[in-house]
Amino acid sequence: MVGDFVKLKKSGANLKGLCPFHNEKTPSFMVNPAKNIFKCFGCGESGNPVTFVMKHEHYSYPEALRYLAEKYSITIEEDTDGPDFQPDFEEKESLYALNSFAQKYFTNVLLSSEEGKAVARTYLDSRGIKAKDIDKFSLGYNPDSWDAFTNYALENGYKLSLLETAGLTVVKDTKTSYDKFKGRIIFPIHNLTGRIAGFGARVIGKAEGRPKYMNSPETEIYNKSKILYGLYQAKSQVSSKDNCYLVEGYTDVIAMHKAGIENVVASSGTSLTIEQIRLIKRYTENITILYDGDAAGIHASLRGMNMILEEGMNVKIVLFPEGEDPDSFSKSREALEVRNYINDNAQDFVKFKTSLLLKDTENDPIKKASLIRDIVETIAVIPDSILRSLYIKECSTLLGITEQNLQNHLNKELRSRLKKKLPATDEDIPEATAYTAEKQIIVDLDDATDDENNLIRFLLNYAGKEIYLAQVDSVSSHAVPKKITIAAYLINDILNSRLKFDDTLLQFIFDEFAKALHDESFPDESYFLNMPDPALRKKIIDIIATPYQLSENWEKKYTIFIDTEEKRLSYFADWYLDNFKSRKILKLIRENTQRIKTAKEEEIPKLLSYQQKLNQIKNELAKKMSRVFIK
Repeated sequence: MVGDFVKLKKSGANLKGLCPFHNEKTPSFMVNPAKNIFKCFGCGESGNPVTFVMKHEHYSYPEALRYLAEKYSITIEEDTDGPDFQPDFEEKESLYALNSFAQKYFTNVLLSSEEGKAVARTYLDSRGIKAKDIDKFSLGYNPDSWDAFTNYALENGYKLSLLETAGLTVVKDTKTSYDKFKGRIIFPIHNLTGRIAGFGARVIGKAEGRPKYMNSPETEIYNKSKILYGLYQAKSQVSSKDNCYLVEGYTDVIAMHKAGIENVVASSGTSLTIEQIRLIKRYTENITILYDGDAAGIHASLRGMNMILEEGMNVKIVLFPEGEDPDSFSKSREALEVRNYINDNAQDFVKFKTSLLLKDTENDPIKKASLIRDIVETIAVIPDSILRSLYIKECSTLLGITEQNLQNHLNKELRSRLKKKLPATDEDIPEATAYTAEKQIIVDLDDATDDENNLIRFLLNYAGKEIYLAQVDSVSSHAVPKKITIAAYLINDILNSRLKFDDTLLQFIFDEFAKALHDESFPDESYFLNMPDPALRKKIIDIIATPYQLSENWEKKYTIFIDTEEKRLSYFADWYLDNFKSRKILKLIRENTQRIKTAKEEEIPKLLSYQQKLNQIKNELAKKMSRVFIK
């Protein structure tokens, strides 16, 4: 399920990708399909499929369940009489419901009404958009009447205030309202989960003073700068082809699909935003921008390309012949010819920009100097130093300037950019008037976090596994092996020692294992992950998730055998248990030492006797673990 939102690659038993919850350049987001969990080792976000949808789509728990149930065709029963039931849910859910209702209405008008067939279908046919394209992109038509949709929605129980919020109806006053998109072709805009977040609408024929395109306003579910038209339909192809084609408009996307190019999205006529770039980066680091032949438009858009490079993405440009755009170009050619043209004419962006701007210098040294500075600024935003060096080499040839000269300019630009990021330089820092000692790192000797986590993780993974302990036979006085489960061995020892976990959640987990000791039906991670406490679920995932996997090649390829927990269960059971106990014993010794210092005279003998027992246990553990405990 997570793969619908993030491009994942195999990494041992896990899947790895760029985290959708924070900006990162190196993947630290891990999915464990076997355990049905995810965790980002960069920002710490973790959870299961339900919590992923909740965090990614900002859904409530019931909304996330509804989404997953609908996605996997699972029927869920809802208690409509319960106190938590809301017929009108929240504003977001209401907007989604209204948009879905509106799309069905618009599509039905397009396909079934006389006006839809005579006006809208005729227009779409002239653009090469057929029935299967209408179905694929859920296209529609808003009748060219004052309030046809508004009245239909009101008749079906939708409130005028919600219609206004969604941007489907314009309300002038309490008595005047009309359809915002009347007489326009409707392009539903889907979010990544396939729900309709908003709409784009195009006039039929010439605009004649009206805006050619209109969009839904900003709402709780629609933010134009954070969504890309066509990404819902394209995301799997973008991921599999490892490339995303970017076009300007809705019809360009549809035209590319008709040409067999489905890894394509549109920025809906606006400048590409950083949020949209990062959205694409979840699926691929390669982006190819398809430009029409408008020279002025190309020069204007160049300024925004640095943002893509700064995100560590690889950018290519395809320039269509003058007067052509992806839509018009594909309509006059066969699909194979369109694909071949795009493949053959894709140029690296930095080289494309250098060659394009070089034509404008016309042997003017001042313009050329300005061009060089512009190109250097573009190269400077690229995070990869090796790639920067390669561009310096290629651009020096194109510009007729030495590599060293370009490198000097680049170094100067990089220093300037670094200076802007730093709070102060050495020159800005005044001389110290007095010596200030470095702040010492304070180590909490009583911090048992790692020891407690390891012990519970070991229980979760191997509770039911059996080990053999040497037990002295009462008759023969010989040591004989006794079979015992890991859980029984660890739990009985800790209970007999009367030791407790500092972490209350870990203590709860331990207690649940102790309850199951009698019938040896031990809980696993899914038992705790299905509990309602989010803090407990997060604790479980933090314990069991790991960014590293031991490669099978050590044994298969290199015949190097690595000791693992599963191969040496007895050893690691003792290791984790003894680490846990030693930490607790040392803490008890320190606490008892403080009590002795402030105790009354008659209390001291008892405390000294207790201290002697603790020291005896400490020494036995030290001998067993081949350690020397100093404090």
